[in-house]
Amino acid sequence: MARKKESAPPQGECAMRHGSTWLSSERPARGLTLKRTNTVGVLMPEFDSPFYGPILDGVHSALARSGYQMLVSCVGQNITRKVTYVQLLRERKIDGALILTPREVDVEPIRALADDRFPVVLIDGMIDAPINEPAVIAVLGHISGEMSPGHNDVREGLLVAHHLLLAHGLAIRAFRQSSGRQRVAGDDDAQTVDGIGIALSINQQEPATDDERDVSAAKRVDGFWNSLYLEPLFNGHYPEDILEWLARAGVLPVTAMGWEVYPEGLFDVLKRVSDDYTKIPLFITENGAAFDDALPPNGSAIDDAARIDYLSSHFEAVRRLCECGVNLRGYYVWSLMDNFEWAQGYSKRFGLVHVDFQTQQRTAKRSALWYRDFIRSQR
Repeated sequence: MARKKESAPPQGECAMRHGSTWLSSERPARGLTLKRTNTVGVLMPEFDSPFYGPILDGVHSALARSGYQMLVSCVGQNITRKVTYVQLLRERKIDGALILTPREVDVEPIRALADDRFPVVLIDGMIDAPINEPAVIAVLGHISGEMSPGHNDVREGLLVAHHLLLAHGLAIRAFRQSSGRQRVAGDDDAQTVDGIGIALSINQQEPATDDERDVSAAKRVDGFWNSLYLEPLFNGHYPEDILEWLARAGVLPVTAMGWEVYPEGLFDVLKRVSDDYTKIPLFITENGAAFDDALPPNGSAIDDAARIDYLSSHFEAVRRLCECGVNLRGYYVWSLMDNFEWAQGYSKRFGLVHVDFQTQQRTAKRSALWYRDFIRSQR
């Protein structure tokens, strides 16, 4: 960050946000030439991290309401420089210090400098959580209806849970890409985390009695509250028992054939073939879904949104397979047109194009137009 000579920032103004000379990464003593009152020194590990910015904004707002301003500096992770800087703050009669630091930094030498006249607040090992208590949002907001928006729809609640987890994953990816931090927690307790995670509302579920119905009910509640989030976060998939129960209860989406829509199955089976049997080129020669497509009276295209959702979710599984190193060379949608489906005859329609079996007239469905645009976007 370039430095330029300017006067001290106005009362309560956050120097970091306005780029004044009070920011000094090379010579932290530069901003301490004047004795000031109603000032708190703030030490940050880095200026360009998206992690510390919101924290600093909150500190700035709180200090400004109390008539204080901030003296912000970045002295890196060197503990000697941190101690020297805090000592200078004390000598210049600064009213206190706030130290933002990762957990792995030894802060005891800094603690020793604090007393009643010069308080030091250490915020170490901070964790940010883009998503807070997804189960509360999904279950209480969209299934039981106890909280906003007050809906009572199990399928909607599951979709909300899925998209909350998706949003969490995208936020984690964006954070790591922007901050350059790729560390993740592992089996080693000494391994540090990268400062971002998720806040789960985990509850222990106990059956009221040993009756099989109570045991089953407790397991389902545990699934909705706990494993529905823990399994995909740590094992990469949703809990099988919950998926099976939802399918039996008619909650999960199914096709007109009565088949569950489960793109994870496509991923698992091809990953198995690749891992256990062969690395030769693989092609998906048939993948699609039958739905109850009825041609509108005005002759417009059939709005087969369910088929578009089906294809989109399976294309995502294909993308993940390619990223995992599966030698997948091609994907063919079943099918181009509605056709004769063996035992089901003409009763089940898999096509992207609707066929009037009496007149043989063909009409593109919305899914055909979506598929066309998808292919164009990949060129």
